[in-house]
This record gives sequence, structure tokens and C-alpha cells, in this order.
Amino acid sequence: MMASILIRRCYDGSVLKELRVKAGYSQQELADIIDISKPTICRWEKGYGVPNAINLVNLCDVFEVPFETFYKEID
Repeated sequence: MMASILIRRCYDGSVLKELRVKAGYSQQELADIIDISKPTICRWEKGYGVPNAINLVNLCDVFEVPFETFYKEID
């Protein structure tokens, strides 16, 4: 029997901020692009909230990255 390996990941808001700054967007500009509020972007970047599936797909489209980019492995 083969042992399964569980890889646990959690959302990492600092990645969103890094991508946003690198792309030259303000929080308001990014919020306008994906049609959400600026405070929501702020919460996601600080890790106080997590984008839902639709918003995560939109972020992936904007930054041209796979969704895994926003998640880090945890022990």
C-alpha cells in the first residue's frame, strides 16, 4: 500500500501585496480592476480575509499566475 502525502497550504496575503506593488497598482486600482472594494484588498493583504474562488481566479488573471501562488505550505 502506498502512503499518501498531505500537503497543507494556507493563504498568504503578503504575496498579493508583493504582486500588486510589482505590477504598479494601488490598492484602489486593483480593487477597481476586479470590482471589489479597496478595504477588501487591504484585508486580504493583511491576512484578515481570504479571496473567494471567483476573486482568486480574477487575481490569477490579473497577475498571470496560478492560484497556488497565493498559498504557502504549512507544517
